[in-house]
Order: sequence, then structure tokens, then C-alpha cells
Amino acid sequence: MGSGEKAVSIIDLQSGEFIKELETPAQSATHTLKYLYEANSLAFSPDGKYLAVCFNTSKTYVYNVGSWSIAFENFLPDNMGYINDAFVNFSEDGKYMVVKTMRGLQKYNTGAFSDLGSTALKIDGESAPMDKPSNYAITIKDNHLYFENLYNGTFTKSLRVTPKQVTNISLNRDGKVGMTLKSGQFLLFNPTTGKEEILLVADGDNYIFKTDDNYYKVSKEGYDLVTFRIGNQAYPFEQFDAVFNRPDLVLKKLGCEDEALMALYKKAYEKRISKLGLKPTSTVKFSDIPKAEVHNPKSIPAATTNPIVTLDFALVDQTNIQSYNIWINNVPYYGKQGKAVNAKSYNGKEEIHLVQGMNKIQLSCRNNNGYESLMQTFYVDKSGGELKRDLYLITIGTSHYKDSRYDLNYAVKDASDLAKLFDSDTSGVYTEIKEKSLYNEQVTAENVEALHAFLAQSKPDDVVLLFVAGHGVLDENFDYYFGTHDMDFGSPAEKGLPYDKLEGLLDGIKANKKILIMDTCHSGEIDKDEVFFAEADEKEENDDAIAFRSVGAAVKSNGGAASPSRLAGELFNDLRRGTGSTVISSAGGAEFAMESDEWKNGLFTYCMLNGLKNRTADLDGDGLIMLTELQEYVVDKVKALSHGKQIPNSRFRNMELDFRVW
Repeated sequence: MGSGEKAVSIIDLQSGEFIKELETPAQSATHTLKYLYEANSLAFSPDGKYLAVCFNTSKTYVYNVGSWSIAFENFLPDNMGYINDAFVNFSEDGKYMVVKTMRGLQKYNTGAFSDLGSTALKIDGESAPMDKPSNYAITIKDNHLYFENLYNGTFTKSLRVTPKQVTNISLNRDGKVGMTLKSGQFLLFNPTTGKEEILLVADGDNYIFKTDDNYYKVSKEGYDLVTFRIGNQAYPFEQFDAVFNRPDLVLKKLGCEDEALMALYKKAYEKRISKLGLKPTSTVKFSDIPKAEVHNPKSIPAATTNPIVTLDFALVDQTNIQSYNIWINNVPYYGKQGKAVNAKSYNGKEEIHLVQGMNKIQLSCRNNNGYESLMQTFYVDKSGGELKRDLYLITIGTSHYKDSRYDLNYAVKDASDLAKLFDSDTSGVYTEIKEKSLYNEQVTAENVEALHAFLAQSKPDDVVLLFVAGHGVLDENFDYYFGTHDMDFGSPAEKGLPYDKLEGLLDGIKANKKILIMDTCHSGEIDKDEVFFAEADEKEENDDAIAFRSVGAAVKSNGGAASPSRLAGELFNDLRRGTGSTVISSAGGAEFAMESDEWKNGLFTYCMLNGLKNRTADLDGDGLIMLTELQEYVVDKVKALSHGKQIPNSRFRNMELDFRVW
């Protein structure tokens, strides 16, 4: 399209052949200003019979496709002017043509084109151009979006928006209207109701799709885009994420026809809430949940140099309050079980020790039915003085077992090499390193559990790192046990150390930054519904260079690459707070961990040591190795060196904490 008296050129897009320039004679009032006479909008009728072209004067020509003769043109007075939003479109069956004229939006019956037979639409606003035929005229009037039905004349008032905010409008096969705004938002409307059914907001690589009933699908790193508001109170995403983060329902709302994919998404959601200990629900009844209220919010500073803040609060429930807890950056102040209450109401006052930097302080309570109150959240930035933090380092390794058939070569060396590395150079990260080590015969369940007293000496700003290397064994119920020196490998519950007690070393201590690293087989979390013990001949065989830290039959997954558990891990962040620790596993729950004479370590530990010592884990090159960088680095390196047979992962990840480790 162009301007003048031959403003439209017809070109065959397949062959590139020029076909014809269409005659678009200017009216007498514009004849001497032909360069201002511009074709601004065109549309083909659905049956391909007509091509309509609308000019900035609202002059409209309708051509017979093929012969390119003029089938209709509207007639305008000589003293006409220009319109800013020239527009033409057809209804879905081609019965009507809508044109923006100086007399407003006019509807023509294509069965008998006539200026005298045109009908004015009810909403005379600025026309919104569309890329497909539609049974609705879309206009913006008085800063509101309107949808007007071309057949029955009804209209709906919709979103508040100005014409300059709209960048594009498109229609899908179901007649839904998609709109993009200059803000970067995408909205999907039902023109019949005028309701906004889908909202898409993007920020770089992160995004969120939200439906009109508040279900959403969000990228795993995009949770900063999610906030819930009740009255004038805002709540972070994790408060209701388990209810409203429903990719399956979002896909359904978007008109997805892949029933198998939506069913898999639903199973992933069900796996997630089962892991959280919740029941499937699509609603939140506020009458069922207890209430927590902080009485002194104005005395909680946004920034302070004081190491302590005080929370004065009240808890109420119509049944019975079981416990409450306070979290600092997702780390429970009173351990993962919280502080017992056992009353219908409770008034409390707690002094909270802050960590250097930002403190996300949250208070909630839980009743006997397991319902949690709305989370009361405050942010306090603590500054002042030089940051001093110690590293509490525990290294545990078992290479020699009471049952010598299961001896390993490098588990003790893994633990001692890590201790030596931190002893040799901490790059000024830690004021002092306080460490304990248990090797071989020292590694008993009793000795390991006794280390909790050592960690209890830590302070809020300190870092705790617990490292274990050796055998990881699953019992007949697929429950994980760390292989102590005297464990019965046929019955690991006998003197073995269950996972809960291993992570329990980090529970209820004062240090806010806590890491558990496990270089053992089966150290990753496992979904018991999706695995089975393989037959003996299916077990992974060691080659000449590599040994697996394996005991018993191999564990196989029956879920495949698209299992609900795997998909849940990709779709959702883990809302379980647990001890607030980040738990890094050297291998998946159904995988063996490798060691080799070539590496002279376990594969995972070899990669981790190299990443720290050679600083190759400093992925952004800023001179600091953060916890997330180390995790990403070892996952990539171990996966590459094992050719995908061993893939580290996180049993738990504290999303609020990313801190320097080296």
C-alpha cells in the first residue's frame, strides 16, 4: 500500500510476479495533494472474493479479486478531511464489511453494497485494526475497550486502555482476541463477555501467564512477577502457589488441544502437592485458616544497624493453634517443627537476631487441621560494621566398612581433600574455619548425630557446610540411608543414618546459611511411585577405569523422560522450607555415583574441588563463587564427564539465599 491514484500493488507472493497496480482515484478535494492521499487499511473477505482498501480520508474501494474491477466505492463530500484511524474489515462469514468513516463506524451488507444501506455502529470510537475477519468491531472510546457484535448490535465494555498503548491486535481460531501493549503485556479477551481471560507479563527470559480466575503458569525463575493481594495486604507467591500455580488449567484456558500434555501437567501438580502434604483444592477458605497479626509493624525498621528486632504478635484460631514459627530468609528460627502452642489464642513477643544484609522475616502459625495462617512478612536491611563470619565445616567420609566387601577407594579422600582446600585458602571469605571430621571407623550414627552440638555454636552470619562421602543405600521402601562404618548393608536401618537425621544436624541452629553436600549413590530425592529395583543383570557394570559407589540392585525409573515428578521439578519451585538448608546431591535418586583412579576422587567431588581451586566455578567472572554458581558448574561438569549417567541435583534449595562460598 502507498499513496496517490495507484496506491495498491498486487504481487504474487509465491512467484514474486508483479500482477497489477489498482486504480485508486483521488477525490477532487485531495486531487492536488495526492501525496497525502494514503491507503491505510485493507482486508480480504473470508471467501477471497473481495479486497477492500480504506484511505486516510475514509474513502473505501472494494475490488473483485481476479478481475480487480471495482465492485463498490463509498462517496464522500468534496470538503472532506482526514481521519487518523482508517479501518476496514469483514465479518467471519463475509456478510458484513465495517469501515471507519467521517460518519463513524459504518456497517455495509456485502450482498448489496450501498452507501444508503449502511448502518452506524453504536460505539463510535477509535478503531482497533485486526488481522483476521471478526464478528466484532473493536473500538476504544473514552479510554475503554469495547467489543460490538455486528449481528445483534450488543456491546461490552472492557479494559481501561488508551489507543496509544495498543501495539497489535490478533484473533485466534476460536474468535478470542489477543492484544499487545507497549508495556510488553499480552492479553487474551473473550469478545462476547469482554472479559480478560489470559494475561501474559514478561521480564527478560521470565514470564507469567495468568487466567481470569487467578490460575497461572510462571517460569521457574520468574516468581518476582507473582504477588497476591488481599485487601491492602500483599503476600509473596509461596503463600498460595500450591493452589494457583496450575499450568494444566492455563493450557486449557488457552485452548490447548493436547489432552495428553495437559494430563501430564495435572499429574505433575498432584505430585507436587502430595510432596507438600496438601490435598488438591481449587479454593482457599479464609474462615478455615488461623490468623496471625503483628502488633508492632511500625516499630520494625526497613533498615537498621541494630542486630535485633522485636516481633509483638497475636495468634487466633477457631479450633486450636498447634505451633508457630518465624523464618529469616526461609530458615526456620525454631527448627522445621516450630514452637508448640496448643491454645485457641496466643500472644507472643520474640527477639529476632538479624543477619548482615537483607532479612526477609516471616511469621505464621498452624492449627490442628494443618492449615497455615497468612504469612506476615517484613523486610529489614541490616548494615553496620565489617561482615565477620566463620565457616563451620564438617567432613565425613567412609571408605572402609565393617563389612569389607563394600569398601571404597576415595570417599575418605573426598572429605579430607575438601577440608584441606578450605584450610589452605578461603580467599578472605571467612574469619575463621571451625571444623570437625569423621572418617572410617569414626563414622557411626551416634557420632554423626553428636555433631549437632558443635553446629549449635554457630552465629546468624556464619556459614555451615556439611559434606558426606561414601555409600548411599536404599531400603526395600526406597528410603535413603547414609552408609556408616558399621551399617548392615542387608538392613540399612540397622545402624545406618537415615536422611532425616543427616539433614537434622542443620535444623534449629543459629547459622542462616547452611549447605549439605552428599557425594553418594541415590543421594537425590526419589519418587517411590516411579521407580523399581532392577533385576541383577540390569545393574550398571563398572568399567576398567570407573567404579560406582553402588550397593544392591540398581534402581530404575518407570516414568520415562516425561514423568510427572521430573516435570514437577522443571515447572515448580520447591515450597518445602524444611531446615532452610540447600541440599546438593551428587547423583539422582535412581543413579549411582562414580569414582575413578583417573580423578582420584569421586566424580562429583573432583569437579567441585576443581571449580573452587581453579575458580572455574566463577561463571560470571566477578571474582566471587556463589552457591548457585557452584551448583550450576558441578551439574554441567559431572553430567559431561559421566556422559549423562550421573546428574547432580538439589534435594532442597533455599530460594531466598544465594551467598558467597569461595
